[in-house]
Amino acid sequence: AELLCHPPLELSNIAHVVSLESADAVLTTIARLLGTEALAAARAHPPLRDAVAEAVRAAVASRTET
Repeated sequence: AELLCHPPLELSNIAHVVSLESADAVLTTIARLLGTEALAAARAHPPLRDAVAEAVRAAVASRTET
């Protein structure tokens, strides 16, 4: 399944994920690894949008708890 395709890919575009069995798990890992660049990446890559939104919600929730 094609998750993301944005040629040209460079070595810096590689993300190591625990498993490729679940597309959601892959996208969640990528969203987490993107850090501050996640919002811009989600704008350019629609498949990332849900995972990035969840990562943002989780980050806000963790800041609210402290």
